[in-house]
Amino acid sequence: MRSVIVLAVLLAAEAADVLKDPGDLALVLDEEQFEDYLDNWLAQEQYRRILPAPPNSEGCTFKINGHLGQPQPVFLRHDSRRSVDRYLVAEENTGRIHINKGEQITVACPGTVIRSTAVDRTKKKVKVEPKSVAKARCVKNYFVSGEGWLQGEVAFNRLVCSEHLVPKIQTFVDKKFCQQSALQVGYIVENKFHELYRACFDQNLMQVLYVQYAQTPAHVVHQTGVPRPSKWLPETYFPGVNLDTLYTQTSQKSVFASYVGPTNANKYITRTKQRFLAKGHLAAKSDFVFASAQRATFFYINAAPQWQCINAGNWNKLEQNLRARIGFANYNTIIYTGTFGVMQLPGENDKPVDVFLTEKRQGKVPVPLYFYKVVYDVKNLRGTVFITINNPHLPLSEAESMAQHFCEDQCHDNVDFDWLKWEPRRVEVGYSFCCKVDDFRKKVNYLPSFKTDQLLF
Repeated sequence: MRSVIVLAVLLAAEAADVLKDPGDLALVLDEEQFEDYLDNWLAQEQYRRILPAPPNSEGCTFKINGHLGQPQPVFLRHDSRRSVDRYLVAEENTGRIHINKGEQITVACPGTVIRSTAVDRTKKKVKVEPKSVAKARCVKNYFVSGEGWLQGEVAFNRLVCSEHLVPKIQTFVDKKFCQQSALQVGYIVENKFHELYRACFDQNLMQVLYVQYAQTPAHVVHQTGVPRPSKWLPETYFPGVNLDTLYTQTSQKSVFASYVGPTNANKYITRTKQRFLAKGHLAAKSDFVFASAQRATFFYINAAPQWQCINAGNWNKLEQNLRARIGFANYNTIIYTGTFGVMQLPGENDKPVDVFLTEKRQGKVPVPLYFYKVVYDVKNLRGTVFITINNPHLPLSEAESMAQHFCEDQCHDNVDFDWLKWEPRRVEVGYSFCCKVDDFRKKVNYLPSFKTDQLLF
């Protein structure tokens, strides 16, 4: 049924020669349907954002979409200035990667082995020595060689892993980043951990306070059509709590009944207008370029309970518009995406009750009252905080009051934010507003310390 509904929407859009903005379908498509549609929309939208790549007569050029195979390895490039290996990155928002002729990059399949889907002229598979890590050398165009492990020259997209990689989570200590439990997500290659993003996690409440990751013009174009894991990836940070079950609508109605009573629970959790709690990504899948990184976003330490109508509504518009803006304005930013507060709903006696994803006797995994995204340009000391109220059941007047008491809205009627196409006064898709970083800190005091002189827009 999911694919049938999405197919019908896509066929209707094809007839109109353009796909509708996903936000227009926020109250129509459920969580999985929306993600499927969003993938198709992003594939179309990215062509508008790609800049022409500078001509390179020598070396190898790989397209982000077209020259990368699946299941995808981790690709590392040596940074000679700092004498470290880093994840391969694109040339700003060209959607392409350029490697110098003769330059080597690391191809790694930690936990599995590299294989090749290439065939030679006799249609025999190109032989690959079974390795989990190897060096591929640029020959020309998109062909590479591999001394001692790869027989002949092969197209770069023919180098894949024997199965999808499983990223790792590890703890670390950095009190400047996080006063609670600090976690890193990434891949281990040759005994070195390569971070994709990091999270600050409250173990007592089982609440992700925020995640941090980089966002630059190189992130504007990402791989599309990347298969999502069939289940969210296993981890050990929610002991005694089965999040796979708790995120089902059946479980949510049962849990909500323990807080607000069964009648109210059936009113609050409903497929009508997509009013149920989804796994709200903090670091979005599409904020990462490569498939191996995108799949690493499917950990519960990178998610929080978010109403689906809001997840697909103003929150999604913010994610997509912000990524495009960073590319257009050539910003190099650090992003903190997090949660704050606990959402309340009227109970059986109309008294507001804090709501969690677990039953009342456990009181774990709070449903956040606010989702926020702090965007910080390190070089120019510019920053803005974008905030969405995570409650579609609020009266408009109450949402307006909450926003006014939080901070002075910097985006409202401000032409500098015309690139942001959300509908901030629509409660049903997430009432939204913007703060100066210093004003935000007066409410949320656990954000890492950094200085801003002006807004980022």
